[in-house]
Amino acid sequence: LIFYNVLVVFILLGAIELTFTFLLNNPKYIPAKYFQKFKRYYISNDRKIIQFEDNCAVYDSRLFYTLKPGNSIFKNREFNTEYEVNSMGLRDDEESLYKPKIIVLGDSYAMGWGVDQAYNFAQLLESTNKQKVLNAGISSFGTARELKLLNQLDYSKTEYLIIQFCANDYTENLSYYEHNYTLKVSSLENYQKQKEKINRVNKYYFLKHSIYLGRAIFLEDETAQNPIESAEEEPLYEELSQAELFLNILQSNEAIQQIPNIIISDINYFPTESF
Repeated sequence: LIFYNVLVVFILLGAIELTFTFLLNNPKYIPAKYFQKFKRYYISNDRKIIQFEDNCAVYDSRLFYTLKPGNSIFKNREFNTEYEVNSMGLRDDEESLYKPKIIVLGDSYAMGWGVDQAYNFAQLLESTNKQKVLNAGISSFGTARELKLLNQLDYSKTEYLIIQFCANDYTENLSYYEHNYTLKVSSLENYQKQKEKINRVNKYYFLKHSIYLGRAIFLEDETAQNPIESAEEEPLYEELSQAELFLNILQSNEAIQQIPNIIISDINYFPTESF
């Protein structure tokens, strides 16, 4: 009888876990009132992050990390994409490093998170305009690191620089500004610790979905869905708006002065001040 009861409970829990797994893989079936709970769980406890995947990224003492040169696969529940990465750790071919006419800087939007190589923004721009375009977007880079990366590139023939800005750049930009335009890069040890922590949180074990989503849905316990400590957003430097901070960083960069045309693309996924 005990064995029978244990078996029944195990089957029921397994069925619940399979249901949650199905909904995570097919979000169109998630009831609307629970959608945000599933979304928060996916982002905090389930989603792989490219800069902390061993096969996709490597530590860099100047920029904290870059993409790993060579070919790799980055996948999550909603995509499975191949990355062709050149010797500079950028998602583009080697030829694009040599005197590109257009350089695209940015974070995961510019890099093409979840997008096949041929369909990221820089590649589409290159195929449309028949000009050499370098995709220099790397996931989570702020303006400060983007411009430090620009200094390492061949921009001798670059006529257009496209900078994709996102509101979450400001924490990095503020630190850069307050440290007299010096980029404070964490150590290899810290990079490894962050990677281990995130991979530990994202690792799957039996009933993981049921435990976290069950607590969020039935107990209204949202704290269980954010185990990764994130940096507190500091207030903006009181004398500068976000746009002024961004412009000051641009004006402090020597490479910017050498490129005749600069285009800013403002992409934001949450409400922010006017940019």
